[in-house]
Amino acid sequence: MNQQITLDMPDETYALLSKEAEKCRLTVEEFILDLIRSDIGREVHEAESADDRQERPVA
Repeated sequence: MNQQITLDMPDETYALLSKEAEKCRLTVEEFILDLIRSDIGREVHEAESADDRQERPVA
């Protein structure tokens, strides 16, 4: 399922995002999606790591 979102941001913020996106050869939209994906991935990894630490017996 595809969803569409609209983000309102100051021109200065868009310019900064655009500059960073260009470095990665992405559009601003792709760059924002990559940021979201990496943040979600990091949160999942941190949660899994915390679960692993809780499951290990203390030596």
